[in-house]
Amino acid sequence: ETGATIWTFQTGGQIRVTPIVIDTGGTRYVYFGSDDGHLYAVDRRDGHVLWRYATRGTVRGAPVYDAGILYFVTSEERVYAVEARTGRWRWHYERDRPEGGVQAGALEIAKRSRGTPRIAIRFLRRVRDYAQVKGETAISSALTKECLDSMGVDEFGLDKIDRKYIITII
Repeated sequence: ETGATIWTFQTGGQIRVTPIVIDTGGTRYVYFGSDDGHLYAVDRRDGHVLWRYATRGTVRGAPVYDAGILYFVTSEERVYAVEARTGRWRWHYERDRPEGGVQAGALEIAKRSRGTPRIAIRFLRRVRDYAQVKGETAISSALTKECLDSMGVDEFGLDKIDRKYIITII
């Protein structure tokens, strides 16, 4: 209400994306990644660290939350899934081929979603549906690009309406 600082939090690296706030079991936590290679869960009320998850690379993009799981991508092109309440590892995926693959498709979605979890989830669902209609069993980078291009989403994550807003402002 007053605009006064409630708490601050220092990581070992820069925080490059907007944190997300999720209510997990009646308590709201702030989730964010850092260039220090960790994903953090911090109590919204006092800045107390609930947990931190170490990765092999810097966290790129805001985490995406769905059904109690946080999904995020690192600079090493790994996709991780951890439990939001505990930070416990569920799975990770890393590309086993030099080009393409499922992870490259996930990275393309992350790039074009502009760090916005709501947009990333919407894109993921659209690409999943597109893959099913095409009879594909994996969401590759090429398939993701094809789907998002057909939706009119450019490489910056802007669609037709976003571009109209920008032109109107200019």
